[in-house]
Amino acid sequence: MSADSEVYEIIQKNIQEHIAGIPTMLNEILPQMKRIWKFDNDYNFAYGWYIGRLECHTQHTFFDNVGRWPEGDEIMEIKEIIELHGIEIRKKIKQII
Repeated sequence: MSADSEVYEIIQKNIQEHIAGIPTMLNEILPQMKRIWKFDNDYNFAYGWYIGRLECHTQHTFFDNVGRWPEGDEIMEIKEIIELHGIEIRKKIKQII
C-alpha cells in the first residue's frame, strides 16, 4: 500500500459505517434525485451515485489523515477497498428498491 495501512483501516471502518446507513439515506434522497435527474432505473442510478459519493468521502478521509489527496495507486487502492464491499452495497440498495 502506498500510504500507511492505518489510513486504509480508517477508510475501511468508515465504509462499513456508511454502508449501514444506505437504506435511510436513499429513502430520503432518491425521490428528490429522481425529480431532478429523471432517471429510469432507480437501482442503477442509486448504485452509481452511491459509489461516486463513497469514493469522494474516502478520498476526503485520506486527505484528513494524510494531509494530501490520494494519487495514482492510492486512488486505485481506495477503489479496490470499495469494490470489496460491492455485494454488500448492492444488497443494501436492493432493500429499498
